[in-house]
Amino acid sequence: MRAWPIFILVLAAVAPLAGAAVPAPLPVACVPTCTVYATALAYAPAAIVVGSGATLSIEAVDTTHTFSYESDGCLNFYITASQDFGLRITSEGSLEVDAGFGQRCLVAATPETDGSFVLPIHCQLHPAQQAILVVRPEASS
Repeated sequence: MRAWPIFILVLAAVAPLAGAAVPAPLPVACVPTCTVYATALAYAPAAIVVGSGATLSIEAVDTTHTFSYESDGCLNFYITASQDFGLRITSEGSLEVDAGFGQRCLVAATPETDGSFVLPIHCQLHPAQQAILVVRPEASS
């Protein structure tokens, strides 16, 4: 019977934490190159901010992953080891992806009012693996 007071004390100490807000991941600004690590649990970092002209390198740490935006065929890569690609906002205001080997395409996304693109990225193979990619019109230096 002596266990009840200890249990109530522990429950009272933990209860205020239950409603506490979980802080959002801090964005990582990458100039001019940014590396994102893909694991079955998450992308790290989970929020990436790059300027137009930046290179984004995705590295698969444990297994094959995808780096996908919606069902857009342009920004949908299978990553077995690592994949580098360039991100550039064109003079027409579109987001261009350069995956190398002459593979360039425009992402089917609408820019924000400031001209930047905010893309929720996910892995098609691992549902918990999500990130936010922000591409700003300012050139990376």
